[in-house]
Amino acid sequence: ALGLEAISSTFASWGYESNITDETQKISEAATTKFELLNKKFGKEAQSFDLNQIKDKEVVRKLRLMKNIGTAALPTDKLKNFISLTAEMGKKYSTAKVMDFETKQKKLSLEPELSEI
Repeated sequence: ALGLEAISSTFASWGYESNITDETQKISEAATTKFELLNKKFGKEAQSFDLNQIKDKEVVRKLRLMKNIGTAALPTDKLKNFISLTAEMGKKYSTAKVMDFETKQKKLSLEPELSEI
């Protein structure tokens, strides 16, 4: 379940980053929120296990990875706000234009035009 949500979230994020619109942003934010809430649920369950009692090293490795829930540890309202803010920051960076310093005639995007200068 978590793996499928990760894939869905990745596709929604890619869809947004390659076609930045309000609609694709909403889809991406919803998919990311759904994944993060599921990640939080499984992460909390993983945290309940005593790893010293588990002999299978592969299971211990997976549980250690699952315990790290990152930003999913935030309360749901703050998590949604964080996801929205990061999407907005990405939108600003991807769509920002800066006037050409020399001629002041041409607007350049941050990527790739200013990076190439």
